[in-house]
Amino acid sequence: MILSQEKQSKPVLAVSEAAYQVRCRPAPCDHDALQEKGKEQYAQGLLAAALVSYEAAWNCKQDPLYAEKSFIVACNIPNVGKAKLFWKRMNSAMKQRALMICVRNQITEEMLNAP
Repeated sequence: MILSQEKQSKPVLAVSEAAYQVRCRPAPCDHDALQEKGKEQYAQGLLAAALVSYEAAWNCKQDPLYAEKSFIVACNIPNVGKAKLFWKRMNSAMKQRALMICVRNQITEEMLNAP
């Protein structure tokens, strides 16, 4: 709206420069709220939705806890590709703690470590 008003009163070059200098910023994200939403969705059995929420929390803040939660949900779906992605983002202790969930769903450690 402001840009259209300026086009009427300013030379074209000045308006073009102003439009170029205005950068859109991504909306801030609330990783805690996304994690809480994922927790609620997981409790309701909405695994695909929970995975989306936990991935969004991870993208907002790359906390290993969000990687672990995403991994657990991916294993329960089961989604080998997503499980492998988050497997690589977890530390050794987390991997050992969560591995049996994947194994129970026919996703082996060899599959998770495969290229």
